[in-house]
Amino acid sequence: MNIRYGLLLPAMLAVLLLVGSASARCPSIPDPPYTPKDPAENIVTVTASVEQPSAAPSAAGGGVAIDGHVLHLIIVFAAPTPPAGQQINIIVTELQGSTETGIDCTSSAGPAKTTYTFDIPLTTDGGAAQIAVYAWLGPVPGTDRAPNGGFYIADRMVRQFDDPEGAVGGVVMPTNKLEIVAPFAALAGLVVAVSAVVVVKRRRD
Repeated sequence: MNIRYGLLLPAMLAVLLLVGSASARCPSIPDPPYTPKDPAENIVTVTASVEQPSAAPSAAGGGVAIDGHVLHLIIVFAAPTPPAGQQINIIVTELQGSTETGIDCTSSAGPAKTTYTFDIPLTTDGGAAQIAVYAWLGPVPGTDRAPNGGFYIADRMVRQFDDPEGAVGGVVMPTNKLEIVAPFAALAGLVVAVSAVVVVKRRRD
């Protein structure tokens, strides 16, 4: 057997074992709707890229050992997660043919952070993957999915995907009392002006 193929087979089996074990140990993909209940489980951005297979001289010489594609993911939440006393659960899935399959996952009780990173071996040989990310605090329901529908295309370019769907809360702005009162003051001024005109006209008559 050619040394190159002799080394390639165990490498492929190792990748398949990693992906298979990830699917086995990860929880089930949550059911919709995907509406986060807390900013700490609201996914804001997903940055993804797929690393090309690398070639290195084999230990025996005369061939190369080829590593599989690796999916690099950076997931950013709207707030540090998980909150105290809670646990964040994250599943990364890939669309393999017509089946969505969990390829990696994590559960963390802290410390809280806004950014989570993944390096996931892929079985794809095309240099691209269709992926989605799920996140929830504690038991479901209350889940975010990025994207809320469909999948992101991850390839050899570094791509940042914003996730505007399922936004929680909003931006708190300081109250400007003058802006609130101004329309009412203008209306009151108009009423006074009209009343004055009417009074002056009646006096002339």
